[in-house]
Amino acid sequence: MKKEHEKIIISALNRVWDIIGGDTLRCLEDCGEKPVMPRYHVAEVVCDADRLEMYAEKDEKEAIAEFRKLKYMGAPFKRIIKEAFPYKSYGW
Repeated sequence: MKKEHEKIIISALNRVWDIIGGDTLRCLEDCGEKPVMPRYHVAEVVCDADRLEMYAEKDEKEAIAEFRKLKYMGAPFKRIIKEAFPYKSYGW
């Protein structure tokens, strides 16, 4: 994957989490669970249900298509996720 595309993907991943993260954590609270998610659960909800495509900017579509070709949880995928979400868990 091109470095330029990686930067675009990282920005898109963070944007989606900014949009859905609060609601996702509130759902955990509503179910009586701690509002904390490990990094790879965050990655799963961000990448699930075409959310990257849904919230994509026009110039991000090519990079997203390239990202979607990566093996889920393969080494390149994990490297990008770790860069986008550097903490082991997210919550409040």
